[in-house]
Amino acid sequence: MPKYLDSRDYSYVRQGGGEALRARLENSLPARRGFWVERTNPYTGAAAALHAVSTSSRTGDRASLRITDLELINLALEQLQLLLPALGFAPGESFEFVPDARVKKTAMGWRAINIKQYYRGIPLFEMERVLVFDEAGILQYSVGNNVGDLSPGHETAPSVTVETAASAAAKYLAQPDVYTDSWTSRESAQPAFALGDYEPQILGRITTATQAMVLEPGPFREAIPAQLVFFYQGAAIRLGWQFLISMPRMGEQYRLIIAADSRTPNPDNPELLYCHKTTCEMAAPVKGNVWLQHPEATGQRQLIDFPRPLSDYPITPLPTGLPAGFPFPWIDDTAETSGNNVLSSFAQTGATIRGSVENGFLTFNPSHEESPEQAVLNAFYFCNFMHDFFCLLGFDEEAGNFQRLNFTGQGRRGDELRVAVELGEIDMTAVLETGADGTRTFMTLGLVSASNRHTALDSDIVFHEYTHGVTKRLVGSHGDDHPLEQGQSAGLGEGWSDYFALTAQNFFLNQEKTVIGDWVFDKSGGKRLAKYDDNYPGTFGQIGKPGNYLGVDERGNPTPHPLGEIWCAALMKMNRDLGQVFGNKRHGHLFGWQLVIDGLKLLPASPSFLDARDTILKALKSREQTLSVAMFAQAQQAVRNAFVKFGMGQNASCVGASLVNIVEDRALPPHFD
Repeated sequence: MPKYLDSRDYSYVRQGGGEALRARLENSLPARRGFWVERTNPYTGAAAALHAVSTSSRTGDRASLRITDLELINLALEQLQLLLPALGFAPGESFEFVPDARVKKTAMGWRAINIKQYYRGIPLFEMERVLVFDEAGILQYSVGNNVGDLSPGHETAPSVTVETAASAAAKYLAQPDVYTDSWTSRESAQPAFALGDYEPQILGRITTATQAMVLEPGPFREAIPAQLVFFYQGAAIRLGWQFLISMPRMGEQYRLIIAADSRTPNPDNPELLYCHKTTCEMAAPVKGNVWLQHPEATGQRQLIDFPRPLSDYPITPLPTGLPAGFPFPWIDDTAETSGNNVLSSFAQTGATIRGSVENGFLTFNPSHEESPEQAVLNAFYFCNFMHDFFCLLGFDEEAGNFQRLNFTGQGRRGDELRVAVELGEIDMTAVLETGADGTRTFMTLGLVSASNRHTALDSDIVFHEYTHGVTKRLVGSHGDDHPLEQGQSAGLGEGWSDYFALTAQNFFLNQEKTVIGDWVFDKSGGKRLAKYDDNYPGTFGQIGKPGNYLGVDERGNPTPHPLGEIWCAALMKMNRDLGQVFGNKRHGHLFGWQLVIDGLKLLPASPSFLDARDTILKALKSREQTLSVAMFAQAQQAVRNAFVKFGMGQNASCVGASLVNIVEDRALPPHFD
C-alpha cells in the first residue's frame, strides 16, 4: 500500500466562504483600514493574505527609521493583535502565536517574522503565518494559515501513550509499498520491512506541554523525535503524536501523526491521521577535472580551480557583507572529496576520492571520464558550486545553509551535505533528505540503466536536488524541518528546483535550455511534459483536476512534479521577459534569481502558488528605489504578465496549499503600490 495519508478534509468550509467571507474579514479591521484582504481560506475561515495599502517607498528617507530585530519581533506581536479579527478570532478570544527568534532578511533590507500558532502550548500542525516589514519597520503584509475561534476544551493530555503510537507508526511503515520513480516513470515494489521484536523505548524527554522526546531507533536509521501536535482536519481538531522516522535505506524519511485523543476508537491500535514522505526525489591549491554540465555538453572535461573564483559565478555586482576569505576552501586536510560544505563518497563503502599532487596542485583527475570515481568527483563539484552560488544570492550561514563549520557565528553548524554515489540504480534515481538548519542532509545519486548514464555526471539532476535543500531551509521558520509537504507547496519545491537547475546554466549559454534530464535519460525532450518555453501548456487552473496536473496518482500518492512544471514555466518566462526589459538576458536572470530568493524568505510554511506569487511581487516592490520609475514599471509589468500567462491573476483562488477548488484568472495580479 502507498505510504501516504492525509485525513484533512479540504472541502470543509468554515464560517462561510467566497466573497462574503472576504468582505466580512476585511470589514472586521476598523483599526487597520490601511490593510485589505486579498485572499481568504474557507477551510480555516481566516484571511490567507493581507496586504498594506501604502504609498510609494520613494517618499521620504525611510531607511533612517530602522529598528532592531528584537524590537521588530515585539512590533510583529503588537501588529498581530490588531489583525486578529481578519484571522478569524472573535473579540476577546485568547490566542497563542510564537515568533521565530531568527529574523529573515532580504537583499533590500525587508524582514520577515515567522509566527506559529499554538493552543495551550501545543503547536497546530502546519499553521504558520509570516509578517513582512519593509526596511523602515512598516508592516507590508501577512500571509499564511491559522485557525481562529478556537473554542476551549480541546484535550491536551494524550489518551494514547507515545510507545503505542510509535509502534503503530512503525507497523504502518513496515508494510510493503509500490512507488513510481518521477524521473524514469518506472514502477517498483518495495517489500515489507522487518520490525522484528521492536518495542519503542524513550531515550529522553522534555517536560513541556508538547512532551517532546526522543525514542530509540530500534531497526530504523536514526533516533526518532516525537511530540504532541494539534491536527486540524476541518470539522475537528485532533490531538496526535507526531514522529519523524528515517528508514534504514538512505533517502527515505517519513513524518507521521498518530491520533492520541479520547476519540480514538481503540487506544491500543490508534488511527493514522497523517503520513508523508519528507525526502525530495532528485587547503593547498586544488584543481579538479570535471564536466561543467554533462559529458555531451562540452565534449571534454575541464581542469578548474576548487573553489571556483568569484569571477566565475553569474553574480554581479557581488553582494556586500561577504565573510572575509569567501569562497572558502572546498577540500579539508584529508585531501579527499570531503570538505566544509560537501562530503562525496561511494554509497556502499563510504570511501571518498583522493587527490594527488601534480605541478604544485592537489589535483583530482580520474583516469576515465565517466568512471565511478568521476561520478563522485563531479557530484562533489556540482554541490560545492551550488553552495557558493546560493550563498551569493543570500542562502548563507545566517539563512541556514549546509556547512560543517559556520565562520560568521550565525546559523547552526554540523550539517554539511553528504552525497552518496551508488554504483547501480537506486529506487528514485536521485534523492535529497534534509531537515531544519543544523540537521544532517543527504543526497543519493544513482545510475539510469536505460541510458547507462549516471545522475552524478549531470548538472540538471544535481542542481535540481540541491535546490530542494535550499528552498526547504528558506521557506517558513528556521525550525521548520519540512515546510513544503502540502500539495501546492510540494509542487512549488519541484518548480523552484527545475528553475534554478536550468537558469544557472542558461546564464552562460547562447541558446536557452528548456528541457531537463535530456542527457542522463538520453531523451531529447527531457523528463517533463513539455518544454519550458512561452508555449508551456499547463496553467494554475488545471491543478487538482483530472489530467496531467491532478496532483496524485491512481493510488493516491502525491505527484508534485507536474504541478512544479507550471511554476517553473512561469518563473522562466519571468526571467526571459526581465531580460528583454533590461536589454540583457543575463541581467534578467540576476534580477529574477534575487526576486525568487527574497520571495522564498518571505514565505510561511505550507505556501500556495498564490502566496509564492505575492512574495515575488513584494520582493520586486522592495527594489523600487534601485530602478528608475520607467524601468520599475516595465519590470513590474513583466513579472505580473508571467503569472497571468499561467493563470495566476488577481482573482485566482485556492484553499490554502491544497489541491481542491483551484480557480485561475487572467487579470493582472496586484502591484502593491
